[in-house]
Amino acid sequence: MKGNDPQRWNKLLAVLDDKLQLNLLEHLHRVAAYHFEEDILYLEAASTEEEEYLKKDSVLQQLQLHAADALNVERIKIRPHSA
Repeated sequence: MKGNDPQRWNKLLAVLDDKLQLNLLEHLHRVAAYHFEEDILYLEAASTEEEEYLKKDSVLQQLQLHAADALNVERIKIRPHSA
């Protein structure tokens, strides 16, 4: 997986694992890439289906809460799947 800050990424995955957010954790393991930029986490979905799942309001809100708590990330933006 491509990303610019593996330590922060792994911390987010560990928090989700600790809080038993296994479904969300499973989907994050499938992202094609991630990128931290200041207080924003960008996620590139691995497929159109993954993109649709991650963009659901309830999923995005839940993910943002965990990322804010663990990493001081204020926003998460989902980038479209690039074929």
